[in-house]
Amino acid sequence: MNTMSTPAATPADASGSMYCARPAVTPLRALPMLRELGYPVVFDVTHSLQLPGAGNGVTAGLAQYIEPLASAGVAAGVDMVFMEVHAEPSQAKSDAANALRLDRLEPLILKLKRIDAAARETAGAATGAARV
Repeated sequence: MNTMSTPAATPADASGSMYCARPAVTPLRALPMLRELGYPVVFDVTHSLQLPGAGNGVTAGLAQYIEPLASAGVAAGVDMVFMEVHAEPSQAKSDAANALRLDRLEPLILKLKRIDAAARETAGAATGAARV
């Protein structure tokens, strides 16, 4: 497995969120920048929406923003999205507040595929080649 090190001067978690802010800030401009380094980019959408320390003993989250944030990440050129998904998020043993309902997964995946196709077409037109 190949991994890319995070520079010590940039305190970031697995979602790329910067620790210096509460709630976490996901810098979308960093996604295509990371891709330019030649590594596949996986965007951890649901953990980017966590609100650490805001949930009365559990991590709170902003699940209502999963779709727009995933859409923005795919439009920015990520190779893959990671999302917590549960049939009944309120009953999940972890990450309940930032999990996508299972019945919303298929429509979201179909939407993300359309966005990805458009982003690839736009990237190909800008560079003269399709994004890989």
